Amino acid sequence: MDDSNRRTFRSRVAGTTSAAFETSDSDSDGLSDHLVIAADGPDRTLEYMLVVSEDVERTDDASTAPVADECVSRDGDGTVVEGGIVRGTLAGGGVAFRYSGGIVNFGASVTAETADSIRVFRNGDRLALDRIGSHPAAETPVEFVDGHTAVVSGEWTDARGHVTTMYADGVGTEYESLGAATGAKTTLTRENDAYPFALDSVELYDGRDGTVVHAAENPFAGPWNLEAGIAARHAGDGRRG
Repeated sequence: MDDSNRRTFRSRVAGTTSAAFETSDSDSDGLSDHLVIAADGPDRTLEYMLVVSEDVERTDDASTAPVADECVSRDGDGTVVEGGIVRGTLAGGGVAFRYSGGIVNFGASVTAETADSIRVFRNGDRLALDRIGSHPAAETPVEFVDGHTAVVSGEWTDARGHVTTMYADGVGTEYESLGAATGAKTTLTRENDAYPFALDSVELYDGRDGTVVHAAENPFAGPWNLEAGIAARHAGDGRRG
């Protein structure tokens, strides 16, 4: 979901705010909260993305999280911090941040089955991936399976998704219907999967008045879902050159 669509998504949805979005009293520099992201073991490389509502900076202090300080070094892991947005890669060890505001969104290149391979601690407390952000899936009938698929409980007249797609000529973001949910459990994904895509979020509607009843952001969706398409584009550009 790009920045403009993310803002639209947040503004349309009323309801409770998750614990991960709550803010603390400010420190002297305004960065009042502490976040540690840790990978369990070096056997797999994991990507992650973090969006906060205000400011964020790297730190080499694990604070009260059960992760050794030497495992959250700021040296050369390719982490990129731009404003309130962070993207990085973990191959074992961890990374730590101090931030202000709330956590708007968090995603990692895992699935529901492999979610335990990454751990997130806010001010020392571990957070489940589906409970992080301004619209966590855990508070809705939506369960995300991976970066492309959701399972919805109950009956809903329409389920709509924000989908980011790697097309042949670049990246596009759409807001589209995924169909109705008509049973105890309905699996939702994009029907046209000819291009790599990420199902960034799902909104559930009950009735025809355009009111969103539930909204959930996918903790498994992110740029990593598109990278096969990016690599193919670069290979194609090379062949044409």
